Formats: sequence, C-alpha cells, structure tokens
Amino acid sequence: MRQSSKLDNADQLLFPRDFKDVDIKRFVAENLHIFDIDSSSHQGSKTPKLIRSKYKDQTSSQVKSSYKDHEFTIFDSKQNIDLDLNKCEVLKSNKIVQIDDPVNMKTSLKNILTRVAGEIDEGSNHYLNAIAPYFIKELKQQLKHDVVNKFWYRLSGSSVWLEQYGVHLLVSRIVYSDRAVRNQPIFSISYAQLFDHSWKEMMNTSLIVPSNDYANESDPLNHDPRRSYKVLAYPHIIPIPFYQDANSKAKYLGPEDSHVSLVKNKNGYEEPLIVYNSVHRKYSPSSKDDDKDGKGRVEGYNYRSMFVCWPWQFQVGKENVDGKGNKEYDKKIYTRVMELQIKNNKRQQKQKNWVPLISHSDRVNDGYDKNLYFTYRWANFEILKCDISLNSGQCVFDYRLDPEIDPGASVGPLRGGTQMVNVNEIIATQHPKFNLEKLIPANREIWLGFPRAHLADCGCGDRMYRPNLVVMVRDSITMTEDGKEVVKNIYKTTHVSSFITFDVPIIGWDLAKPTEVCTGMNILLPNGISSWNIKSIEKKSDSNEWHSEDYMTLMFALSDFTVHRMNIKGFLSLLLKLDKPSLFLSPDENSTIDEATEKARMKDMGIPEMAVFQDPKKKYTEELIGYNNDNIVCALESSTKFCAEYGKDYKSQGPSSNEDYNNFINENDIDESVDKIAEYNMELKQES
Repeated sequence: MRQSSKLDNADQLLFPRDFKDVDIKRFVAENLHIFDIDSSSHQGSKTPKLIRSKYKDQTSSQVKSSYKDHEFTIFDSKQNIDLDLNKCEVLKSNKIVQIDDPVNMKTSLKNILTRVAGEIDEGSNHYLNAIAPYFIKELKQQLKHDVVNKFWYRLSGSSVWLEQYGVHLLVSRIVYSDRAVRNQPIFSISYAQLFDHSWKEMMNTSLIVPSNDYANESDPLNHDPRRSYKVLAYPHIIPIPFYQDANSKAKYLGPEDSHVSLVKNKNGYEEPLIVYNSVHRKYSPSSKDDDKDGKGRVEGYNYRSMFVCWPWQFQVGKENVDGKGNKEYDKKIYTRVMELQIKNNKRQQKQKNWVPLISHSDRVNDGYDKNLYFTYRWANFEILKCDISLNSGQCVFDYRLDPEIDPGASVGPLRGGTQMVNVNEIIATQHPKFNLEKLIPANREIWLGFPRAHLADCGCGDRMYRPNLVVMVRDSITMTEDGKEVVKNIYKTTHVSSFITFDVPIIGWDLAKPTEVCTGMNILLPNGISSWNIKSIEKKSDSNEWHSEDYMTLMFALSDFTVHRMNIKGFLSLLLKLDKPSLFLSPDENSTIDEATEKARMKDMGIPEMAVFQDPKKKYTEELIGYNNDNIVCALESSTKFCAEYGKDYKSQGPSSNEDYNNFINENDIDESVDKIAEYNMELKQES
C-alpha cells in the first residue's frame, strides 16, 4: 500500500529482465539503506527475494480458456450512402469472434480502506494525510459498522502487461461518496495492483523501475537511466496530485476515467502511462476592484481537463494542478502529471473522453513515443497529436474531417472506451522477423479499439452503455505544397460495430435489485485492452489468404461497480478477412505491378490518390469513399434498435432470475442492511 520504498515486509523484489547480475549487485550495494539487505541493522527481519521474472509470455491462460462463438454486427465503408439510414444494409455484415467467460477481479475494499486508515493514523503517507479530512472520521465509523461498501466503490480497471517484469499492472478507480451515490463521488483515487501471468495477485511485491530525476524540472528524463531506478511497492494508491479544498462543496475531484497504456520513453524503456481527466485550478486577473486601489484581484477558476500521468516518474509539489504554489505541498513528492491543452484554443470548462493511441511509424522514426495521439471525436472524425516529450502538453489537430466544427461542440454519443491498439506495432514487436510491408501497405497504420455509445432513453432505463468495435486507418500521403514536399495524414473509421454484448449478464443500477436491468442506467463499459497476443501470422498453404491465431484480454465494468476481464480469440483473424475496403495486402501481392493495376489496388484498399488532394476544386470527402459519418450513424441506429428490443424483452419477461449473477457480483459487497446503516448514521450524528 505504501508508496515509500521500505521493503522489510516485501515477499519479492522484481528487477527488469534485462538487468544483468552485476546490475542487481550494484543496485543492492548502493541502496542498502532502502531495505537493509546484509546490513548490520538487519536483524532477522524477512529479506525479500531478488528475482527476475521467468515469464516472457502470458498467453497460456488465454489459450487454455474455453471459448464459444459470439456474433455481432459491423458496418464498413465500402460505399458512400450520404447518411441515408435506409441504405445501412449495404454496409452491414455479421462477424464472429470467440469469447470465454468473464472473470470478476474482486478485491476487498474493506481491506484496502483498513490499510488506508492505518497509514493515516501513522502519518506515514502524506498523500492520504492531505485528503483525509474528506473522509477519515466517517471511514472509521464505516469500518466499525461494516458499511464500507455502501460509500466506497472500485471500478474502471484497465491493465497492461509489463514484459520486463512478467506481470500485469492493473490500475482501477476507487471513489468515495458521502451520500452513498456512486455516480456522485466527492473524489476518486487510483489503485495499482500487480498480478502474475495467470492473474494471481502478487501482494507485498516491489518493482525496480526506471524513473526520472524529478529535481531537474527542465528535462525530467535527462539522466543516467542506470542510476535513476526507484523501488515501488505494490499494491498502493498512486499519489496523483489533484486540486483539493476540503472546506468547499466541490465534487468529482481527483483522477477520473483513468486508463493505463504503455509508451516507450526516450531512454528506450517501455513504461505505463495513465490518461485521465481531473478538476484543476487556474488563476487569472479579475476585472473587479474591491478595495478601489486601481488594481484588480486575482481569481481562481476550476476546470476539468485531460491529463497524462507517468506512475513511475515523480515531481516535487503540485503547482501544476493547484494553479499556484502552496507551502503545505511544495516539498512533497507526487507522481508526475501533465495537462494536455489544445494549442491556440481557449481552455474549455470540461474535457473528457479523449481516446489514446500511439503511432508505430512515429516510434520507428523518433526512436520513442515523442507524441501521443487521441481520437477527439468519432462523428466528424478528429485526431489530436500531443507532444508528451516536453512539459508543455501542447496538442494540435493532426486531422479534422470538418474543420468548421467548433472544438467545444458536443462530441456525440460515441466516445471514450478503451485505448486504440496499433496493429502495426503489435505485429512488429511480437514478430520482428515478419516482413510487415508484405501485410500492410507502406505509409498505412491500422488501429482497433472499443469506444462506447451512450444512448439516452432508447428503450431500457435512462441510459444504456455498450462497447462498439472501431477499426481506423491512417494513410500518409506525400504531396507538394508551395514547391515543397509535405506529408498529409488522412484518417478514417473503416469499420464500426453496433453494440457488442459479449453475452455478459448486466447488473441493474440499483444494487439491491441487480436483476432489474431497465431501471436507472444499464451499463457495460469497456475500459482497456489489457493485451493482444499474436501467436502466429502466416500465409495459408492452400490459398492466397493470411491466417493468424490471436488472443485479446479486454477489461470492462458493469454498472459502475465491477472490474472484469474477458479473453477474446480471433480479432486479427477477423480483420484479415474483412472485405473491401481491404485493410491488408494479399500474401501473393506483386510489388512490381503496372500503374493501372496499382491504381485499382489502391481503390480496393481505400487508399486516397494524391491527385484528389492536389486539385483545389475537389473536396476529398466527396471524391473518396468512406471519409464521412455513414458507418457511424448506421452503427448508432443499430445500437438504438438493440436497446429498444432489449427493453421490450425485459418488459415482457420481467426481471431476470439468472443464477449466473453470482459470478458477477458479490452479495456481501452489496449488503443493504438497514440496521447497519442506521447504527452508523446514529453514531456519526452523536459524534457530531
């Protein structure tokens, strides 16, 4: 739980796999003060095991899963239908992947919060001490009366596989609501856990991680990486700094909608990166002059903005979220965070639901992930490019389907969800000997992910959320402007699915009545693609087709209450078999074809012609196929129909009595004992 580096209770200390024995010995010798190994003060306390993980592959549990077919509907971009919903059938097809049974990643909130209360009593964790006024008095009574789960909730888990350590890193959101209303929390915190290759939690385990020299704010990564490793103990609350004022009525503080991905830093190390939104404070001069001295006062304003967090890097103080320095926090250590701001645009009051993605070609060209990209909106497609190598956090639009749209306009019902996984990158990383240029055209990148549609009053409850599969491509076109060669990045959503259910029984929003699924909100939220493992990719011996064996692990939440994972087999196989516009080259594609054949091939693959962009009289969104909102509106229309049918079935059949609910909820977690709550409220009132 502690963020401190004392390891006297650690069971094991994990070093990166590329550490040599000499590196481990040197690290131990230089850091005896951290964990007392072989020091004179070490008297019989448990010495942690110093190990490098032997697990390079985590697919064994995926391969051994018991799979069943799951069908869903998808809409392609093979022709323009001018938003005519009556023509959606020409874009529609049904696809099949294989799924296994979801697994609830249950964790005892009571145990977590017992440790939180203990650390606050000890005064050993400055991060928890600072936010304690929001909850500590109530928490002690909640623990005493065993009603923690009435006021605290854990949800929105996303994870990544740390190949150098052979472990899964899971980051989930813990929220506190003093009113016991889980979608109206006072604040959120981020909880980090480690799991081994078979998803068994690793308690009291510490990682030796590459970190930054946080005293050097001008260049946080300008350091000798071998001498900048730090010890992080798991599990723990990540000390993500956020604006706080316990005396105010502010709500929704702290990191919200946190999603963890992997990025490669300039030293060549892969590290986790958390994308989230959070309330922060900014100060600016006021026009008011209360004391009539001719000088206006400075006023503070709250904004909800997008941030990135490096959980293995640190900063001193939290002026970047408080808006100004504060002697109470200025010398405290926090996890390094950075606000993302669209260049030359006024800071908006609220920013949420940016979908992160990395570029394989950028990583190859720069040697690391200098830029992080985001899908800013799906309808009227827009992509942001944000420089995360510096401390500016400035973003620019890399692509806009309709440049006339105000960046502050509503993004529509399709938004948020998982990160977009780069197909080029996973194949190149997992199969470095495979010739990627034989599979994917030069200057093309492909991504897959799961945003979610948010539909209101569609036939079941107030709101319904489900995952929608999206496949997107970027084709980079070299063209001439003002006598100079420039590269223009053109993006489009080639495929968008209707709601995907994954055959998961839904928990009703009222946790006391979990089978009443059309009362309140009906929610299945995709939170992250934990991993996507390509076991093989090759040409079929008996045909001119590609064949693959691939396994994905998807993280999702039910009713803002759970953290689930599910294994899915065959998404790459599905992509390889998609009809026109084809995403991939065929195995026997001839690289020395004539101009006419090349032009036909480009058309089949939906690759834009440079001539379209060179002609100022042509509008490429009209001249080319698929650069529009056709498949998105069709997918949303189909999702709305699903919701309506779902509601009809519920009304005709009544609340479900599905025994499988025991696999998705823990009855002890939703104990609504009136007596317990009454005793808690009475004792709290007496203390006040």
